[in-house]
Amino acid sequence: MAYPSRMSFSGMIRNRSKVYHDGLARQKISEFVTAHDGQDFVETIEAVKDAKTTQQLAFFHGPLVSSFMEITGNASKSAVKLYLKEEFLGNEAVVNEKRVVVIPSLASLSKKRMREFIDNCMNLLYELGGDLTVEGRNEYRIITGGE
Repeated sequence: MAYPSRMSFSGMIRNRSKVYHDGLARQKISEFVTAHDGQDFVETIEAVKDAKTTQQLAFFHGPLVSSFMEITGNASKSAVKLYLKEEFLGNEAVVNEKRVVVIPSLASLSKKRMREFIDNCMNLLYELGGDLTVEGRNEYRIITGGE
């Protein structure tokens, strides 16, 4: 398998060490290093000041997705997540002369972009006649600053 000459992973610095949040990151880094053994490399570390919050992620993966499952009757949490990501984050691209939808990982979103994504999902939920539980509405108020 040919490996690209560039890879990117996100994570967090804790206790003066890099911690990768992507479960495959360590494996992929190891494979990358093995594939490019003997070559020079450049490692770039960038501090992200406007990263999405854990509260935003918890809200999306919890009350928001659950409300969509209830209103649509879809019992698959992963299918609902994929649909929402494709609907509001997907970008069309042409790969090997075929149109595909490229869906970025939530890990790559800024706090602002995650907020926009959640707001778009909320608007769709309301358009479909759905709503959040009382607990879900409270979480939404917290992540939106009470708006």
